[in-house]
Amino acid sequence: MATPEPTPSPETAPPAPPRRSGARAAVAAWLRGAGWFGHWLPGAVLALLLGAGVAGWIWAGQDGSLPRALGWAQAWLDDPDSAAGQLQADAVQGSLRGGGTVQTLRWTRQGLDVQLQGLTLRWHSAQLIDALLLRRLQIDTLHIDRVQVDDQRTPQPGEPLQAIELPLPVDLPWSLDRLDLSGRQTLRLDSLRGHYRYRPVEPGDRQAWGQAHAAVGEAHHLRLDALTMAQGSYQAEAVLGAQSPLPLHVAAVGRVQAAVPEGERLDLHAAASASGTLAGQSATLDVQAHVLPAGVEGTPTLAASARVMPAAAQPLQRIDAQAHALDLALLWPQAPTTALSGRVQAAAEGSVWRAQLDLRNARSGPWDRQRLPLDRLQGSIEQDGPLWRITDLQATLGAGQVLGNGRFRWAESGQPAQWQGELQARAVDPARLWSALAPARWDLQASARQRAEQPDTIALDARLQGAGDSGGGLRLRELRLLGQWRSAAGGGQLQLDEARLDAAQAQLDAQGVLDLAAPRFDGRAALQLPGAQGRLSGVLAAADGQGTLDLNLDAADRLLGWLHGLRSLPVIGPRVAETLARIPQLSEGTLTGQ
Repeated sequence: MATPEPTPSPETAPPAPPRRSGARAAVAAWLRGAGWFGHWLPGAVLALLLGAGVAGWIWAGQDGSLPRALGWAQAWLDDPDSAAGQLQADAVQGSLRGGGTVQTLRWTRQGLDVQLQGLTLRWHSAQLIDALLLRRLQIDTLHIDRVQVDDQRTPQPGEPLQAIELPLPVDLPWSLDRLDLSGRQTLRLDSLRGHYRYRPVEPGDRQAWGQAHAAVGEAHHLRLDALTMAQGSYQAEAVLGAQSPLPLHVAAVGRVQAAVPEGERLDLHAAASASGTLAGQSATLDVQAHVLPAGVEGTPTLAASARVMPAAAQPLQRIDAQAHALDLALLWPQAPTTALSGRVQAAAEGSVWRAQLDLRNARSGPWDRQRLPLDRLQGSIEQDGPLWRITDLQATLGAGQVLGNGRFRWAESGQPAQWQGELQARAVDPARLWSALAPARWDLQASARQRAEQPDTIALDARLQGAGDSGGGLRLRELRLLGQWRSAAGGGQLQLDEARLDAAQAQLDAQGVLDLAAPRFDGRAALQLPGAQGRLSGVLAAADGQGTLDLNLDAADRLLGWLHGLRSLPVIGPRVAETLARIPQLSEGTLTGQ
């Protein structure tokens, strides 16, 4: 018979497992929750990003997204001191995914003002995706009605180029109806059309450069299909390597149509090319150009070759140009009408650069009639660092002749600029310089000399005397100037020991000091005009003048008629016209003031 197992007594029961504290239980629960959260968090973030991306993509396709994006860019660039400049856009329409139009887009930065009018951009969604993924930037249409560039910046020496790289390939057809440049230079170009690409180097690029340039992997390619300037139409193609040494090749052709004085049409064919490199201090370009009558073999109108080193102290290292009946107005809109024949040569010899010129002009005439008042010009120019010399200058105009020489040194190391020279003119007819001047004979003797004991002071001595009949036109009888010029920051001072002007029936005598920086005149002057007389003594200034002015007007009609006759004069004519437009009437009387 089995014996039953004894039932353990309470005293002998096994101990119960220890109970967890409340803090440990909370930690365990948090860990379980964190594990679940960590498991689902990446998916939630990804879903959120995808949702935001889809929402942004939908928004970018809606009309109005382009003006909103440009508005954000305007706000970001709103600071006038921003190094990136300021942006202003008006009348914007379109979307970021499809493109749009901008009536006016203006960007300004430190003296540079660029305005675009009538901007049209067209692309599609696939092209935008490629650009966002840095695969390729391609635009179907880029058209601008007008671009105006006003550059008032002070020229500053820049660092030599080393590389011009872009982060992705670019394919951009473009067109521009009109380009206006203003500032130090003025230029107008019309009807521009072309295509720009940034792409890997092709075998044809290396062939154009003339060397393999194995380190160059990408290239900028610009094709100019059409350009109109003055009376010519032009096409060009350029290939520029993106990596050092920045190899460049440019080829351009053009056709110029103009009317010659005999009334016939003249067609000229122009061609130019440039090859070399743009990187570093040793950057060098060789340039060739010629202009000749279209379809005719013979003497070219212009044949020129040059070597240019952009980073050198004297960029134009060598030039040899020959001209035959060249009309500058056909090639450059602001140039006068000419018929130039002759030769210009220049070359660097060590640190010295020398140039010689001998030109004849068979179509001379007054400057105000878009002609060049010059029959022949000969001379030599020499540069040695900051020093320039002009020697054996000879210019002829009809029976008149001008002779001159001089030297000029740029300011450096705290020293002011230095210049001196002599100029002589004999039997020059002023009517051949400016048609409103009366025919006469001008004889001029002028000199400017630096004072050895005062490097910032230049002694001036000039006398021009005119002789001739008393026919019509404005006449200059005498100009006398004796004094000295002192250089100063912001301008300078002209001390007039003797100053006399007898021209256009007016006489002016003056002595004193003219401070151009102030501006301020301290001295005395007497003025005699047709129908009026005046005297000035003391200090004449805008704010602290202490002078006395006596003006007697005894024949207002005579004075007004004389003033109207001055409107055709060079330099002062436009200002006289503006002043007369603001004067309602003149009446006789005497005026005394301080």
